[in-house]
Amino acid sequence: MIQIPEVKIIKVIKLEAGSKGLVVRGTNAGQIGNIETVDEGTFILPKKVILTLGERKIEIPAELIMPIGKGEPVIQLQ
Repeated sequence: MIQIPEVKIIKVIKLEAGSKGLVVRGTNAGQIGNIETVDEGTFILPKKVILTLGERKIEIPAELIMPIGKGEPVIQLQ
């Protein structure tokens, strides 16, 4: 999170287990879920996230997830 117009960093929201995540692309775009695990990638395989969306769990590349807060979302979308 940044403060504008000063461009001052207020808070850093990390991509980690226990955070809320917003899917930014793909068939689940716009959905918010709980991040269960973050699996580090390898040289060939990308970093993956296990995300709970309602009653289902999906495995999705980490580049498609934007962390939006712990517990309650800090970032609001309208």
